[in-house]
Amino acid sequence: MSTAAVDIEEVVHAPAEGTVQGYFKVKETAGNLLRIVGWAFSEGAEAPSIEVMAKDEVVGSATPQILRPDVAELFPGVEAALPSGFEIALEAHGSGRSELEVEAVLPGGSRQHLGRITVVVE
Repeated sequence: MSTAAVDIEEVVHAPAEGTVQGYFKVKETAGNLLRIVGWAFSEGAEAPSIEVMAKDEVVGSATPQILRPDVAELFPGVEAALPSGFEIALEAHGSGRSELEVEAVLPGGSRQHLGRITVVVE
């Protein structure tokens, strides 16, 4: 029996718009595991949750809580910038090509697209 392998085909970041500031990257892939890290915050609103979607289904989520002094330095005076870090671990099931959409979700339910990761599972 072979172990699945996740390969990253493409990472595309959406242009900044709306009330959420954010960024993400693929930290690592190991076997069938994909680890996404990043930061996101909303000025003047509660922290967004971050969701990873595959075919309109939530496959992973996190609430930013990790301290990011580097982000706070980029956005001086914005309190929400410091605890803006997040990490999401996903386990691949099946095989083939998938589009993973990364979105910030505000408490009122509005969504802001942060980008897309295209993965191939072999």
